[in-house]
Amino acid sequence: MKSSLRVSATVLMLGSLALFAACKPGAKPADKADKPATEAKGDTAVTIAGLPTEKDQVSYMIGMDLAKSFEPIKDQIDVDTIAKTAKDILAGGKPLMDDTQAQAVREAFGQKMQAQQIAKMMADAKKNLTEGQAFLAANGKKPGITTTASGVQYQVITEGKGPKPKADDLVRVKKEPWTGVRSHFAKFHMRAMQVGDGVLFYHSSCQPPGVAGLARVSKIGVVDPTQFDPDSPYYDPKSKPEAPTWDCVEVELVEKFPHYVALPEIRADKKLAKMMLLKRGMRLSVQPVEADEYKRIVTKGQATK
Repeated sequence: MKSSLRVSATVLMLGSLALFAACKPGAKPADKADKPATEAKGDTAVTIAGLPTEKDQVSYMIGMDLAKSFEPIKDQIDVDTIAKTAKDILAGGKPLMDDTQAQAVREAFGQKMQAQQIAKMMADAKKNLTEGQAFLAANGKKPGITTTASGVQYQVITEGKGPKPKADDLVRVKKEPWTGVRSHFAKFHMRAMQVGDGVLFYHSSCQPPGVAGLARVSKIGVVDPTQFDPDSPYYDPKSKPEAPTWDCVEVELVEKFPHYVALPEIRADKKLAKMMLLKRGMRLSVQPVEADEYKRIVTKGQATK
């Protein structure tokens, strides 16, 4: 896909070049045509060795841009043919192919490059998977490494000595903004929310992960203040108060489930098999949930066992 996009960019650049030439003023009278461009009024050429005139410099700059665009497909093209074609067309010559033929060639070449890119991606993915599995197998045997049922590995560097929260601990916060989200996909999911929407409160940083209770969206379009706080782990130096990058929703607690709906229980339920939560590689902190999935999780959580 990447190569296909680059080919399209090249076509656009060439189109821009043709438009530039078409808009260029007509030739000057014969007594002025041979004067160097640097003598022309308004010439903005800077001093560059080997490129004395503005015309030389602009032409070289365009050549550099084209060369950079050609880099991904340099083994698939003939630069001399490209230069000859450009000269012929700019001189008013008749193209060797019409627009329909050119479009057919463009589409076929784009499909070929896309197929090559996909093949490379698949080969890289297979290689990465093999290497990753080998690493995890070896790493899991090292002293101090713990491997969870889901395959996640971790090592406790310094064990904390403070109190450890449990699923049935008292909820201390009733309402607060859902700050710290730094994924644009997760941000867009929050922007789709409305006041009153239900929220499944999922504990992801414990073993086992699971849904602990219900919350409700109480406010939307809240600017995330942590993006401006240099001391926050969610600080974003590129975000400005006048044009903040990150917004979120405010949520309020509805209830803590009497039954903790753990991830293994969710995985075992065939009616929840399509939940985004269960998709391979899914790491978004905010995810949409279908209405029937929501109801089923709530039913499980509110059941007393």
